[in-house]
Amino acid sequence: MRARDGTDVDETRPLSTAPVPGPGTLLAGRYELHHVLGRGGMADVMQATDTSLGREVAIKLFRPEVAAAAEHTRSTGEIRALARLHHPGLVTLFDAGTANADTLDARPFLVMELVTGPTLADLLREGPLPSAAVADLGGQLADTLVYVHANGIVHRDVKPANILLARPAGGASRRWAAKLTDFGVARLIDSTRLTLAGMTVGTANYLSPEQATGQDVGPGSDVYALGLVLLECLTGEVVFPGSAMAAATARLHRDPEIPAFLDDRWHVLLADMTRREPSGRPGAAAAAAALREIATLSAVAADREVPAAHGAAATRETTAAMPETITMRETRARGRPGRTGGPAPTAVLPASPEPAPRARRRRPAVVAFVTAAACAILVVAVLLISRSGGAAPAPSRAPAPSYPGVSGSAGPLVTQLERLVDG
Repeated sequence: MRARDGTDVDETRPLSTAPVPGPGTLLAGRYELHHVLGRGGMADVMQATDTSLGREVAIKLFRPEVAAAAEHTRSTGEIRALARLHHPGLVTLFDAGTANADTLDARPFLVMELVTGPTLADLLREGPLPSAAVADLGGQLADTLVYVHANGIVHRDVKPANILLARPAGGASRRWAAKLTDFGVARLIDSTRLTLAGMTVGTANYLSPEQATGQDVGPGSDVYALGLVLLECLTGEVVFPGSAMAAATARLHRDPEIPAFLDDRWHVLLADMTRREPSGRPGAAAAAAALREIATLSAVAADREVPAAHGAAATRETTAAMPETITMRETRARGRPGRTGGPAPTAVLPASPEPAPRARRRRPAVVAFVTAAACAILVVAVLLISRSGGAAPAPSRAPAPSYPGVSGSAGPLVTQLERLVDG
C-alpha cells in the first residue's frame, strides 16, 4: 500500500493512529499549525505560520514510532548540513526540532519552505507528458542532484510525490519549476538504521537495486531513481508496479522496458541511467547535459510540427498572398456582366508547365480556321471579278455557278457569300 506522500508501508500494518494536531496548535512556541497538506507512512505535513518571522511554512511532523529512531540524529550535524543547502531546485529546510512531549508525544518535526503547486505525481494522474517538458524537468532535477551530491548528500527517495512544481515568479512562463522536497529526510531516518516494521527507506517503486539489496547507497541511486521517474513521465505508467516486495525485487532480475516510440537519445540515456550496476550509470552532471540537449531538440521539433487544421489555414493564407496569374477562362468569367462575389480565383504558379501543352493542342484548330477564311475571301474575289469583268452581255442566262465546298467553321460564311453573289 502506498500512502499519499508516496511512502510504502506494510500492507498488513495500518497507518499510525497518532492524532493530527488541530489548527491553532503552537509548535515549539513558534510555529502555529493550520491545516493538513498531506499524510504519509512516516509523517504528516501541515501548513503553518512562523510567528517569529511572519512567513508561511510547511511542517513535516513525524509519527511517534519514528521519534525513538530519530532521536540519535538530532544530536549530530546532519540537520545542520541539510539546512545549509540552498539551491533553486530544493525545497529549503529552515529548522528542525521536537514537539512538546505533553501534547504531541515528543514527535520530531522539520520546518520547510512552503511551495504552492502540484506534485509531479498529481500531474501524472492526467497522463504522460510531452518529451520536451519531461527533458526540461529532468534537466532541472539532475542539476539539483549535481549540487547536493557535491555537498556529500544523497537523497535516496527521488519520486514523483517528492517533486513539487511551481510556476516562475510573475506567472508569465508556462514552464514548470521543479523542486525536490523531503531532501535528506530519508537520509536522516536511514542514518539510525531504522528497521521498524512497515518502514522502508525510500519508496519501493523507485528504489535502486543496491537499495533493494541493502548495499551501500551513493549518488548513483538518485540517478537510477530519476531515470525511473523520467520514464514514467514519458509513458504515464509506473516502471515497476505492484506490491512493495514485488516492485523492489523486479529490478534485480530485469531492466526497465523502454518503449519503441521514444527516439534514440531517450533510449540511450534512460538505459544508461537505469543500469543495474551503479558504476555503469552516468553522473548527475552528464545526465543533466544530455537532458538539456533533448529538451532543446524536442522543442525545435515541436515548433516545426503544424497541426492539420493550422496547416490548411496556412495554405490558404499562402495561396491568397501569391501574385495572381489568371487563366483565360477566369478572365472571361470576370468580364461577364452581373457576376458578383464567388470564391477568389486559385493562383497558378508562373512556373507551371500546364499552359504549354494547351497551346500546342489549340494550334491546329487556329491554322485550319485561318486557311478556311482565306479560301472564302478568295472565292468572293473571283465571283466579283467574274460579274463585272465582261463588256458584252451574255446571249443567254448562264447556269448557276458551282462553288467548291468549304468544310469547318468557315463553311457557313462561304454559303452566305454565295447567296449574295447569286442575288
